Amino acid sequence: MKLICLFIFALFFNPVFSQDIIKEKPVQTSIVNLIVTPEKFENKKVIIKGFLALEKENNGIYLTKDDLTYRNTKNSIFLLLSYDMIDDLYKKKLDGKYVVILGEYYIPKIEVFKKAYSKYGGVLNNVENVQQIYEFDSTDL
Repeated sequence: MKLICLFIFALFFNPVFSQDIIKEKPVQTSIVNLIVTPEKFENKKVIIKGFLALEKENNGIYLTKDDLTYRNTKNSIFLLLSYDMIDDLYKKKLDGKYVVILGEYYIPKIEVFKKAYSKYGGVLNNVENVQQIYEFDSTDL
């Protein structure tokens, strides 16, 4: 009887205590989609591609190389990065490179942050991964 009770207890309570929070799968999208329909991606993990800018207190990912060159922030997403990640990205020499990035997109709601990030198309927080994309050129064949 004890064995049956123990089995039922383990069967019932094991899923309750061992539940992992189901993590939402990241959505692959573009910077344009984030800018045009920000509410659709708010607080979701996204994967986007663009040109990385690493500057003092002004890290971002830009839609095109020209947007990066001329700092057209309306076509960019601000990146909240840790000092360790910034250091790692500099070591990998990714500043100005075309990259794919994974992070959580959000729209600032607090007035101070709204004002600070208003020139950008949103903010990417909790950045987990940044990898360079090597563009394929048909002349390389």
